[in-house]
Amino acid sequence: MASDQSNRSGDEAAIRRTWDSFVAAFNEGDAKACAALYTEDGDRVDSVSGKSSRGRADIERSYVNLFGGRYNGGVLVGNITSIRFLTPEVAIVDLVSEVKELQGGSAKTQLRATTIYLKRGGTWAIAAHRPSLRP
Repeated sequence: MASDQSNRSGDEAAIRRTWDSFVAAFNEGDAKACAALYTEDGDRVDSVSGKSSRGRADIERSYVNLFGGRYNGGVLVGNITSIRFLTPEVAIVDLVSEVKELQGGSAKTQLRATTIYLKRGGTWAIAAHRPSLRP
């Protein structure tokens, strides 16, 4: 039992590191680095347009478009609010975030997201990302 708990703590820390890497890549406007944190067959839904992107290449294009538009120069800040393990290799991660310093006059966009992380080959990656705008 203690071993399971220490593994879980290590997995939670690894998921948080993946999130921190995503924030850093986002704040650099690095679409390729953002997409690299997804599984090869991952998907994401854009919080504003609702458009789905599937697979790393499509996800990378979606971030290129995002960074080339209203989120150009935006600063992402946020926190993981919960991590729930469905299996030792699957976790549901809830987070709240906001993107500040947006183009087009908006001061910030506040988001809530549910993200599925998968552990493959010992590495946690984003399998599905579902953000929504917070009121």
